[in-house]
Amino acid sequence: AGDAPTLRELKGAILLVSSPDGATSFEVKVRGFPLFGGHPSDDRLHRTGRVDLHVAVLDGNERSIGLKWKVSGPLQ
Repeated sequence: AGDAPTLRELKGAILLVSSPDGATSFEVKVRGFPLFGGHPSDDRLHRTGRVDLHVAVLDGNERSIGLKWKVSGPLQ
């Protein structure tokens, strides 16, 4: 809910990701945006509410983020 952040606000941001059942959650840092599927833009993000991200898990434990996971933030 609410307005989508801009790409500038997302780059370097800390996000919270949660599994569909809510049993698993952790923080990630946005490293950048992949270019497959077209150049990311604020317009596309605001229209669709979606953007592909390159992220790094902050606690150092490698984990997978799957379909239907909830992403919230930016936390800072």
